[in-house]
Amino acid sequence: MEIDEAAVLRSELIVVDDLEQAKIECGDLMWLEARGSFRWDMAHELRDVVAGRVPGRRTEEGVTLFESMGVALEDIAAAELVYRKAREQGIGQELPF
Repeated sequence: MEIDEAAVLRSELIVVDDLEQAKIECGDLMWLEARGSFRWDMAHELRDVVAGRVPGRRTEEGVTLFESMGVALEDIAAAELVYRKAREQGIGQELPF
């Protein structure tokens, strides 16, 4: 899905998986940067929002734009959490790998 320039302009918080990766792969934001509608210092990394180093949405009306590029490390962390929870609850089935 293409990012609308107006959506970026009305966002109070712009979040990416990884800033350096976004600068290389996030064509939507790169295009807006070239137009002068966006600067990379406007974006924050997801880890900083989750850790509380960057505040999340400040108001009910506030717009947060999350541009996900699918960082594999996030997938691995999610899979580990699901695996651990399944082991704790004694559910699931181990398969030969």
